[in-house]
Amino acid sequence: MSGRHLVPAGLALLGLVAAISAAVDPGPGPLHTLRAVATIAFLLLGPGWALTALLRPRDLAERAVVAVGAGVALCIVVGQAMVVTTAWEPVAALVVLVVLSVPVLVRQAVDLDGRRDPA
Repeated sequence: MSGRHLVPAGLALLGLVAAISAAVDPGPGPLHTLRAVATIAFLLLGPGWALTALLRPRDLAERAVVAVGAGVALCIVVGQAMVVTTAWEPVAALVVLVVLSVPVLVRQAVDLDGRRDPA
């Protein structure tokens, strides 16, 4: 399995860990640290990596750079929307981003349609 399959598979798993641990709310301790790391890593890369399915970057490095930029931008937009609407629900926002991103990431990981993505 190549990097173009492993990265989206890992990000999908990371997103599920982040969403489940956010819903369980472990409190202080080692699970809290795992939750923080999983959440930050997923939000930085996961949604952006899912969006790169539309852009078709040339290689893995270009995809990673685009994914981080798009992930940060998307998180800023979601956060700003929560502030403007006074509906501050960060766990719900995380779950929505996971629900929207993970199916696309899984599709990228298993490459269902058999296309050869250059990245």
